[in-house]
Amino acid sequence: MKLLFENWRKYIQEDLYYGTSTIFQEEIAKNGIKAPSEWGSYGLAEENAMKIVEKHGGEPMVIQMPRSEFKINFLLDEDSENSIMYTEDFFINLEKQEKTLM
Repeated sequence: MKLLFENWRKYIQEDLYYGTSTIFQEEIAKNGIKAPSEWGSYGLAEENAMKIVEKHGGEPMVIQMPRSEFKINFLLDEDSENSIMYTEDFFINLEKQEKTLM
């Protein structure tokens, strides 16, 4: 039972994260994040943001969103245990925040 809980805990976290580049900040603010979009842990989003920066330039950007903001249109990504694919466009109000170190 403990193993089952540990495996599913990552999918019931309160916040989900999406990684991108500042190059796309204006586009996301205007038109949202196009489906499908990959959401998961902060580490996964940061890794994805770095890949996007390498390909398109800009600075890494991680978007944090409470799980409660999503409709129930998720697909588990079979290629990754750490991510969820959101199957609708996602419109958000972007607000810049600096990462705080704990």
